[in-house]
Amino acid sequence: FLLKYDEANLLHKKMLRISKKVNSAKEGKSRFKVIKDMIIFSIIMFVCYYVLYFSIMDFFITPGKYLLNIRLVRTNGANLTLKDTFIRSLVSAASFLALCVPLYIDFHGKISDTKVIMNNN
Repeated sequence: FLLKYDEANLLHKKMLRISKKVNSAKEGKSRFKVIKDMIIFSIIMFVCYYVLYFSIMDFFITPGKYLLNIRLVRTNGANLTLKDTFIRSLVSAASFLALCVPLYIDFHGKISDTKVIMNNN
């Protein structure tokens, strides 16, 4: 079975067009995967930063708490521990990602046995 030069050239061009369509579809999927991976990475980095920031800063005072003259204490009056602030910030970050609903009922304070009070200093 022999093809003429023009027929072979035409067939070659059709095959190139098909392979370009397949490659562009693959590129579109890989771009989507890259964007999805970037979003997941950003969420993970945000949660890590949020948890570390509030776990450490709640021992001292955050800028917002300083401006509002409030501080974080344990409900039983004992000193704050890293475990308390870590649990509070982790639950707070999780509830923030869940549309902030548990933040309105102080869910993170109840789980970590902490509360925010007015600073007496």
